[in-house]
Amino acid sequence: MGFYYGPIFYVPISAVLLVGFGIYGLKKKLPVPYFVCAIIGIVYVNLAISVTFFPMTFIDVEGFSVENNISLSLLYFRQGMKHLLLNILLTIPLGIGLQFITNMKNKSRLAVIIILSSLFELLQLLILYIFKPIDIFFDVNDLICNIIGGIVGYTSILIVDYTFRGAKEDENKGFIQFINGVCYRCANGEKSLTQSEKSSTSKR
Repeated sequence: MGFYYGPIFYVPISAVLLVGFGIYGLKKKLPVPYFVCAIIGIVYVNLAISVTFFPMTFIDVEGFSVENNISLSLLYFRQGMKHLLLNILLTIPLGIGLQFITNMKNKSRLAVIIILSSLFELLQLLILYIFKPIDIFFDVNDLICNIIGGIVGYTSILIVDYTFRGAKEDENKGFIQFINGVCYRCANGEKSLTQSEKSSTSKR
């Protein structure tokens, strides 16, 4: 018996995320581009879950052992280099996009990116133990690659952020202005979504 990532999964997941981002955005009076970025983030989460966990197949194998579906051998390319590269690519968008939908400083955001990147593989391990026998594999190399991907995305957007370091924070509410403002604040070590006190004072 197997499950595909259909409405029974993505509807509740999307609803919970949409409500969460929506309440936060309205409470903080964030501009419309924030909600656009949040929707893009929700689409990414659903695609990532679909690719990582599905199809989820329950198998009827006599003598099934969880340990046979776990690989702890470092740099053991059981599924090939392409598979490892895809695991890196999976979490690069997470590293890039998190600053546009969460209000954190750079160091805090990096920690969250590492945690979220590792969850893709750690949740597979949890599912493997809870729903055995199931056709899911845990590979420590996938875990490492997921974390590397998140860090690559974080580093890439941080380099882009620093091109905005000397720019002026734009008060307008358009999409480009929103991106500019987030990058400006991140480059100056501030929380990504809240307007800096310095710029607020200068506008008075």
